[in-house]
Amino acid sequence: MSPIQTLFTVITLLITGEAIAEFMANHSNLLLVLAIMAFSILFIVSVFKANSKKP
Repeated sequence: MSPIQTLFTVITLLITGEAIAEFMANHSNLLLVLAIMAFSILFIVSVFKANSKKP
């Protein structure tokens, strides 16, 4: 990668990072609810899979 490409990539990452941080700050409750839902769904699925296995 050329120095210009590297610089451009760093700037892009900084801009997107800032945008993501702002989005997360504005929608923290929504993201928290989504994270809890995702975790509980994974937990239920894993329990279901564990119970469905024959001993």
